[in-house]
Amino acid sequence: MKTLLLIILSLIIVPNTGLFAQSGSQLQIKPYRIEKIDDYFVGVPFDRKYEVIPKGRYTYITTPSPVFDASYSILGQDYLDSIQFVWTSGETIFDQQSNSCPVQIWQDPTSPQFIHVVHMASPMEDNISFQLRRTKYYFSSDFGATWNFRAELPSNTRSGYGVIDGLSDGSIIIANHYINSGLSINRTIVFREVFPQLGSFDRLDPGLGTTGQVEWPRMVASDNINGAVKFALVSSGNETDSAFYNYCNGFIGNGQFGQWKFFRSRNDECYAIARSDDGKVGVAFINNNERIPSDYGDVFFMESTDMGASYSAPIKIFDADYTSPTADSLGGFRGISLVYTNNKARIVFETVFQDGIESYFPGIASNIRYWTPSLPGNDPNRSIIIVDSLDVPFNPHQGVNDLLTGLCRPVIGRSRDGSALFMVFVVADSVLGGSHTPTSFNNIYLTASVNNGFNWKAPVRINGTSPRRDWVYPSISTTNDQNSSKYYVNLVAQSDVIPGSYPSGSANGKSLAKQMFIRIGINKPLLVNPISNEIPDEFYLYQNYPNPFNPETTIRFSIAKRSLVSLKVYDVKGVEVRSLIGNSILNAGTYETNFLSNRLSSGIYYYTLRVGVISYTKKMVLVK
Repeated sequence: MKTLLLIILSLIIVPNTGLFAQSGSQLQIKPYRIEKIDDYFVGVPFDRKYEVIPKGRYTYITTPSPVFDASYSILGQDYLDSIQFVWTSGETIFDQQSNSCPVQIWQDPTSPQFIHVVHMASPMEDNISFQLRRTKYYFSSDFGATWNFRAELPSNTRSGYGVIDGLSDGSIIIANHYINSGLSINRTIVFREVFPQLGSFDRLDPGLGTTGQVEWPRMVASDNINGAVKFALVSSGNETDSAFYNYCNGFIGNGQFGQWKFFRSRNDECYAIARSDDGKVGVAFINNNERIPSDYGDVFFMESTDMGASYSAPIKIFDADYTSPTADSLGGFRGISLVYTNNKARIVFETVFQDGIESYFPGIASNIRYWTPSLPGNDPNRSIIIVDSLDVPFNPHQGVNDLLTGLCRPVIGRSRDGSALFMVFVVADSVLGGSHTPTSFNNIYLTASVNNGFNWKAPVRINGTSPRRDWVYPSISTTNDQNSSKYYVNLVAQSDVIPGSYPSGSANGKSLAKQMFIRIGINKPLLVNPISNEIPDEFYLYQNYPNPFNPETTIRFSIAKRSLVSLKVYDVKGVEVRSLIGNSILNAGTYETNFLSNRLSSGIYYYTLRVGVISYTKKMVLVK
């Protein structure tokens, strides 16, 4: 029934001549399909004619700026304190770093000054077959301030799509795929560092899958290098019908592994893996639409209690709706990421407008959802939207398409103590570039949560826009360092003068895209406590209690719907003295937060709650 209705739906929305009203403009909305080229995937319009750009909506840059700063800092905004950018020395013309969400950075949680990254790189002299493509490893011993090239894995052999994680002794493991052992197909290989910070590696071979090749690995290390299982991994076949999990239980020789076992994920990196502090391994993945079309665009999660040797039956955490009277036709597409805090999985994933058969629509607004088992409700309806076109600028993705949409590719990390979650993601800009096919530049945004993902800060763009660069493929460290006053977020991303990848849009020309390390300082916010999940009838700001107070008081408020909220304190002259909530997206409910009056003198103060464009103000008295 679902498949039949999807076919009917596709006949309604697929025509290329249709116009779709969105954000006050008439935009031509075209269906795209996914095509495979070698070991990467691209999005192509069905008629192979790219979008006609409406005049006046976009800015078009025909000559990219040559300016490049290898290291610089910019001031943060709102809850961000500072943002530092450092070039790792990675550069490439093969600038499609992932078919989904890359895993290219690991900060050692016990020695956080040590940060490790991998990068997929092709030199300028490489041709369109990319025979010179390599996996390179870089290391920093000073929180990312400087970087050193350490190894090429393997040396002098074409490879790609490397991922990285760290073992409990501080040594690293890097996995990628390449053609090896005299075979004519790609396969996953893992490189284990012999000793921490040595930069010398042993080669571990998990073998071929049941249908042959296994590519695009993801892996997570155990919490004890001396334990029975060293790390768990997932990979997928180069065909449409295969994804597999495996585990390593020994480092002798070429390594000791279990057997590759099938699970129902879409292939080509549409899966994520992580480990909890108590040893569980979780895998989140997007449905294999070719094998199981009845679950087209659905998202699943499965968990292991034996470090990846076996898994529970997958549970559906998102059910795409293409057929009901209220259907939004948004389904899981490419981006998905997973981390654990408090031994609970925290999953973010993109949902993109699709027809439920084979087409996706990068010109229609997408969103990012969040799932954890402690959210209210029941699966598969438990997940919540945490970013959509109301939270960030919406610009339909134009031109060369690397399976990107206007809002996509979320990656999630955590603070070292698990008290904060951080998510970065990609947003299309209204500025276009490219000498042949006008293509969207992209920006990277960050949001954060300090209450296990129930509420999230307003997203903030972290990259500059002058000179204009294409910022894509962010990858965030699973754990991130902190001190008494700040959280830090450590990530890498790609910065390029030409938007769209060279493999997908070679007519736009070659450029050496740079791998940039980005370190963000975040001022630790006061915790906003949700005290009721009941939806209030109205917005309301309560009188603080106690009042008068010294030195601390509690402020409570209610909001009737999901809104952008700020709560600030002012003195009698109207000068802001404290930001208690700085532009955070809160769901409907009743909340309270504490105001500590350190370094303030006795007197009258005012606290103002802003909910969207509405504001409420009350008076309070500090007596010391």
